[in-house]
Amino acid sequence: MDEHALLDQRFKRERAARKEAERLLEEKSRELFDLNEELQSSADVVRENESRIRAILENMNDALITHGADRRIVNFSSMAKEYFGYSFADVENTEVDQLIAEDECTPDGLAFLDKWRAGSFEIFASRGVELTMRSKDGSIFPAEVSIGTVGGKNQL
Repeated sequence: MDEHALLDQRFKRERAARKEAERLLEEKSRELFDLNEELQSSADVVRENESRIRAILENMNDALITHGADRRIVNFSSMAKEYFGYSFADVENTEVDQLIAEDECTPDGLAFLDKWRAGSFEIFASRGVELTMRSKDGSIFPAEVSIGTVGGKNQL
């Protein structure tokens, strides 16, 4: 085979490899575009659901406080603000324990707190328990507390 034929054969192999690389790049670009569209759609659904949940929280007649497994407050409804006198900024990421007047709780309430702090509150999930709560101004009031699990995090 002469040099010209070898160069021609090499050129054809390189052209075929380039075309294959371009095809793969186009395919992967299309996949990324489709995945990005799917991600955008999912993000829109999450935003809509978050908006609905916020509307429910802000318009419900009960105080709702949610916290993570570390018992730090992650949500504080408008009624909770009214009952306790704190803004969400005042209590965000603080332990929910600061709202409980433990020294004023009943024996049932103290039993609940012990189980809750130990992470074993199943017996209270189907019924509420009365706790004594403390507002920002130091006044105390009774509150029926229910607890459940959402996304692996305790909720009070």
